[in-house]
Amino acid sequence: MFRQKVARVITPEWVLVGAGTAILLVLFASSWYDATTHTDLFALPEWLGDKHVNLHFLANEMLMPFFFAIAAKEVRESLLPGGALHGRSRALLPLVATAGGVIVPAALFVGISMTLSLGITKGFVVPTATDIAFALLAARLLLGGSTHPAVTLLLTIAVVDDGIGLVMIPLVYSGGVNWLAFVGLLVLVLGASWLFRGLGIKKWYWYIGILGAISWFGFLWLGVEPAMALVPVVLAMPHGATDLGFLSPRELYQHDSLSEMEHAVAPWTGVILLVFGFANAGIALTPPDSTAWTILTALIVGKIVGVLGFAYVGMRCGLRLPAGMQFKQLPIVAAIAGIGFTVAVFVAGVAFDGEVASQAKMGALLSLPVGLLIAFIMTRVLGIRKQS
Repeated sequence: MFRQKVARVITPEWVLVGAGTAILLVLFASSWYDATTHTDLFALPEWLGDKHVNLHFLANEMLMPFFFAIAAKEVRESLLPGGALHGRSRALLPLVATAGGVIVPAALFVGISMTLSLGITKGFVVPTATDIAFALLAARLLLGGSTHPAVTLLLTIAVVDDGIGLVMIPLVYSGGVNWLAFVGLLVLVLGASWLFRGLGIKKWYWYIGILGAISWFGFLWLGVEPAMALVPVVLAMPHGATDLGFLSPRELYQHDSLSEMEHAVAPWTGVILLVFGFANAGIALTPPDSTAWTILTALIVGKIVGVLGFAYVGMRCGLRLPAGMQFKQLPIVAAIAGIGFTVAVFVAGVAFDGEVASQAKMGALLSLPVGLLIAFIMTRVLGIRKQS
């Protein structure tokens, strides 16, 4: 009974608790916070690169793959009959909107940087991110909960643009990626998943425990952030025949592989988000400069213009919004997608060093209150009521 009560609880509020704690510690005990998050416990084998396990690594590389797996599961099921994205015209629209939410913020960031001669153009990956946890929290506050049809679109945009950003990190900020090997890894994992299905393997832990581990080590070995390592496995796992709804309580009685995985992992999402927020939100609160304002502008304005503009063009070409969603709700989704916060903070830490990194993180932090405020104003101006 306890499992049934908690298995469907995705608790994005916990990332707020972790993030708030981190910010307070940076204000009053910064040395303790740095020691807690970045003290190395042990080093990984050399063949996995120069990697050391600390709290930061535990949160981003070891725990977040399970959160992204839950998010990918909901996106995958939304494509099934009865799902909000069922049908090609509905399934393609989030991809088009995501393209706008990546291209426009990156282009706007580069344009502002070059115009003002800031010398920070290499940080164009930072404003492409969306913080999934805070996006879900904003949707709950403004739209009324996870059952709102707009949440499926928002979740898909967040998963895809975060995936693009994480793949771009080694491409832009390190020696690059062996793309042939990376594609080969994806083919191997997907092919093995289909083989498992053909052999009648239904237990979720065989997929995650074996194929997920292969994918995770492969991502790490190739220099790709492994936060998305479980997503290819999840997309190929056995699933139900229909979608019962986003985070529907009825899925408690589903026993397909995807649902069983969620039953086991979902109760821990609060802990995962708590640790993730704590490990990534330790930002020194300083007056924002041009770097911070550029990040903030690219995130908020870029996401709104990009997501809304590309989605509108896609709809003019015959694509459709998720079932039950109205066009006037699309600007709310676009504004919420501009909340980069912890994910953008993580990318900023990779892209920049020193004071520039601190200011870039400050811009990512400001995207939370600004994005939430703009989305709130839009709900009032557009007359959108919170769903009960």
